[in-house]
Amino acid sequence: MMHKLPAPTEESRALAAVLDEMAKEYAAILGEGYRARKAEHFEKCRALASTLYEQSKVIIYAGDCDFDTLHNSIGEDNKHLVAIIIFCTDSENFYIMGVCIKSTSLFKRYDKEKDDLDALASDRWGKLGVYFEEKK
Repeated sequence: MMHKLPAPTEESRALAAVLDEMAKEYAAILGEGYRARKAEHFEKCRALASTLYEQSKVIIYAGDCDFDTLHNSIGEDNKHLVAIIIFCTDSENFYIMGVCIKSTSLFKRYDKEKDDLDALASDRWGKLGVYFEEKK
């Protein structure tokens, strides 16, 4: 884990709780018409994450692009099949957000028990975020 990440605070944990709830709601969207409902909820999640990033309340750990570019990639048939951002509120609360022109969007909490954060970050072809800044 990289060292430029802030320690958890009451505020960062409260933000993480909000993001956790949004990620759970996103995962629970199933059934008929799920793609449109997932897209709508994803945009709410992405807009919140973008605002928090602009306010320096979340940090991009590793990514292919920023939140605005992620938004602009939705529905476009461009050269990138996938755009993913790994971001965090602090050193303990990480989230993965992405879009793919071949599938539905992605928004979930990073699971420390199942995922290797550094492997996820190093698999990104982008160079945005503290993971890449510290490797320079």
